[in-house]
Amino acid sequence: MKRSNLESDYIRDDYFIIVCSVTVINEPCAMLTSCSIGVFPNNLAEELLALFKRQEETDVTFELEGENISAHRIILASRSPVFKAKLFGPMVETDCKYIKIDDMKPLVFRGMLHFIYTDSLPDIEDLVSEETSDNNMSSNILYQDLLVAANRYELEGLKTLCEERLRRTISVDTVVSLLIVAGQHNWDYLKEECFEFIADRNNFEVVFRSEFDHLIRSYPSLMGELRQKVLSAN
Repeated sequence: MKRSNLESDYIRDDYFIIVCSVTVINEPCAMLTSCSIGVFPNNLAEELLALFKRQEETDVTFELEGENISAHRIILASRSPVFKAKLFGPMVETDCKYIKIDDMKPLVFRGMLHFIYTDSLPDIEDLVSEETSDNNMSSNILYQDLLVAANRYELEGLKTLCEERLRRTISVDTVVSLLIVAGQHNWDYLKEECFEFIADRNNFEVVFRSEFDHLIRSYPSLMGELRQKVLSAN
């Protein structure tokens, strides 16, 4: 793992928590994890990502905004029940090797594939540098679009990572826009974090001074939920 990924994804207030489970095995384990030569290498994610980037032995191609992106059907199907149904379901044609996607940017699709192959978020700067058509997309918007993709393809791990990244961007300037998009897409965790931020006495007056009319006029249901959160907090 890159240090930048560790710091951005896991470290909060200068510490991080490791959650693990311990299984006591009565029978000797035959799996080789280390020996006198050294530690058994654990670089599966890196090798799978390299396989995707080299585009070796791919067997399905997606077209997004005129760009073709190829991948491996079995990997996609093993990670996403939506891809499994689309690529191996009973209604799929046997020669289905080309799929057109009309409502997703290539940059977002590549980011989603990075998660599918590695179980981690891509480095945003590296991802944007590879995609000339979307090099003006902010990381905040990219994470929102990745969240939409995670919902669409039922990638719960990607959804969790993106919501956590967006949670860290909450401020008096961004909280209302994040609350609105979270409410529109039923991102409950992010919505609750926005509610908690606004309900804080130090933030409430500043946020409502500039956004109250917009919320009450355009998003009355969110306003009702927010009112209950503020009342319970104070």
